[in-house]
Amino acid sequence: MKDLPWLVLIVIFLMVPVILTIWHYPSKRLTPRQREMILRYGIIHFTKVEHIPSIMSNNCILPSDKPVSQPEKDMTWFFFCEENTVRSIQGKFALISKIRDVDACVWVYGFTDAEMKKFSYRPSTGYLAHRGEVQKPMIAFKLQEDAWIEI
Repeated sequence: MKDLPWLVLIVIFLMVPVILTIWHYPSKRLTPRQREMILRYGIIHFTKVEHIPSIMSNNCILPSDKPVSQPEKDMTWFFFCEENTVRSIQGKFALISKIRDVDACVWVYGFTDAEMKKFSYRPSTGYLAHRGEVQKPMIAFKLQEDAWIEI
């Protein structure tokens, strides 16, 4: 009975990483409305301006080489885009720039309904995840003096 508090602490200590991984993992399937948004308006991927030439030369965005957790190792991360692309970029940049050092983005479009099965999202943050690389038409933008300029 004396060891019970220590046992509880050990179990809690071991469960916290598991709970955080589950909470952080993009496990939700897209709703019909979200699928329609991607099909109609595309998605946004933020990055550093020095990565833009390699992305644009192949029209390909590869999964992160520094995943937060092992289950996320083959994922490429995006934000939903709304009707006005530049306004969407500005709004999403306000969120992502607090946690990542980014100064450019790529607007990706031209998805088909069949490709939607590779997407999932994280409701807690609104991040959109895609399994594997994304090779689609895209337009790059960079932040210059508080304005997004097409590259």
